[in-house]
Amino acid sequence: TLTATGATSYTWNTGQNTASIVVSPTTTTTYIVTGIVNSVSKKDTVIVNVNPKPTANAGTDKTICKGQTTLLKATGGTTYSWSNGKNTDTSTVSPVITTDYIVTVTNTQGCSAKDTIKVIVNSLVANAGTDKTICYGQTTLLKATGGTTYSWSNGKNTDTSTVSPTTTTDY
Repeated sequence: TLTATGATSYTWNTGQNTASIVVSPTTTTTYIVTGIVNSVSKKDTVIVNVNPKPTANAGTDKTICKGQTTLLKATGGTTYSWSNGKNTDTSTVSPVITTDYIVTVTNTQGCSAKDTIKVIVNSLVANAGTDKTICYGQTTLLKATGGTTYSWSNGKNTDTSTVSPTTTTDY
């Protein structure tokens, strides 16, 4: 809001004829007001400086497995404030569910901008099946589900493993 005083009527270079006007320039702009008292006019100028808004960047979305941590790193400003309370450009997080993190980036002129990064949490559910009972010398097929790659304790790297244990064994 720009407010002129000391006259009985006012004319701004915006075409408005009131003492106060509301402006919202996108670039630095000079406003000129003409004040009139008893048919005598006088001009005055006001410069509204528009500082650049920072470009906040929280990075690209990340995917982690449940229980893992990941490092978030923001750029674009001189001070940073994350929605999880961290006030640095980086924030280490370990969400248990998919979570959006918002960073507010502020530049040296005090202007700020926000960006959001999503941390997608994949839950891995490994299932090696039910316990099996076999007689000595017999074989049994173990089948795992829940993943895209597998690694059994006996060195097999497929979702199935045929075993012939000689004693009670955990796989």
